[in-house]
Amino acid sequence: MHDCGHVAEDSTDENSPKEVDLIKIENIAAREKETAILIPEVFNIYREKLTAIAITSDDMEPTISKNAIILCNDFGFVGSGIYAVKINGVYSVKRISLKNTESYIMACDNKLYETFEVATNDERLEIVGLVRVAINIL
Repeated sequence: MHDCGHVAEDSTDENSPKEVDLIKIENIAAREKETAILIPEVFNIYREKLTAIAITSDDMEPTISKNAIILCNDFGFVGSGIYAVKINGVYSVKRISLKNTESYIMACDNKLYETFEVATNDERLEIVGLVRVAINIL
């Protein structure tokens, strides 16, 4: 078994983040070619509250494919679900539930990765937001 995988480390590219149709796009896939994704108008209700992240790991397969683009809101933890998180400065996507008032359970859908716990007050953890959409890139 492996620990849950990572999406990518923060990009130091001067071109990130970018504003596209009032939705913050984070370029965290290091040194990849620029791509454009049309965002459906239905997401305008979230204006500036969505972050797009390129997935580069298989830890959430089969639910979210490697190389997918996810859109997540920035409302923090609002209950059990799939979230973009930043742990020790590294982005990843996890299925999170609250074990008790003191710890989260972090799980990957890919059974090759183990579930683990993180204290709710752990300063190394940032819950970026709840995943609202996963777009598979073919």
